[in-house]
Amino acid sequence: MKSLPTLIRLRKHTLDEARRELTELQRAVDAINQARASLDRELATESATARDDIEASYRYGEYLVTVRERRSMFDQQESELAQRITLAEAGVREAFRDLKQFEIADAQRIESERAAETRKEQLSLDEVALSSFRRQENG
Repeated sequence: MKSLPTLIRLRKHTLDEARRELTELQRAVDAINQARASLDRELATESATARDDIEASYRYGEYLVTVRERRSMFDQQESELAQRITLAEAGVREAFRDLKQFEIADAQRIESERAAETRKEQLSLDEVALSSFRRQENG
């Protein structure tokens, strides 16, 4: 079956694409975590500034509202990405399973062809041995 190697290449490509998608989603989560950490550092700086500066302390309340909104946005984005990651992981598992099925089928095909060739060689050798035996018996 000559089409199995083609199907295997196709399945490998599908698996690679699924892995790439999963990696991109994980990078997006990492970016959100970095943005969250940056926001936390910014909050610490603003908090220190508000303690030291009376004018800044008046605007600090508005700033906290913005920080809470951004954190909420990060949480929402991370939740959406978590769902997409779950689906992408399932896609990777399915693509891997499909690839393995075709690789196993190809390995079995190769082994079957090898066994058939071995049987054919053995029959040929048996025929030569039988012919030689007959010649010795007759001659």
